Amino acid sequence: MSSFPNAEYSQPSNSPTPLPVTLEKEPLQHADDGETRCWHYSPETLRDERELLKKYHADDFRGLLNETHIMLIGLVKLMQNINPNTRVKGCVIISVAKLLGQVSTLILRTRNVYGNVKQV
Repeated sequence: MSSFPNAEYSQPSNSPTPLPVTLEKEPLQHADDGETRCWHYSPETLRDERELLKKYHADDFRGLLNETHIMLIGLVKLMQNINPNTRVKGCVIISVAKLLGQVSTLILRTRNVYGNVKQV
């Protein structure tokens, strides 16, 4: 008898033992009342995600969020450490605006990629 109550089995051509295809029809129960979710990534979304992860040297979505946080916190620290009596030239404002533009671009690209993912 199987240890998976509602399991269906199929025999892959290169596998000596059967493997479960579906485990249970009911959602898994978690002790912390959490939730397990599944998502579908289209081939285009996967391609866009790979490009985005490669560009920002991230391994996954959490890495992209971390990169966004690092960029923003760097700007916040820079702005917090400027003496309030310091006169700021236009070129400094332009540099800060470019950095904010980079963060904004990362957020927009991330939203565009993960906005195409569908929950199944």
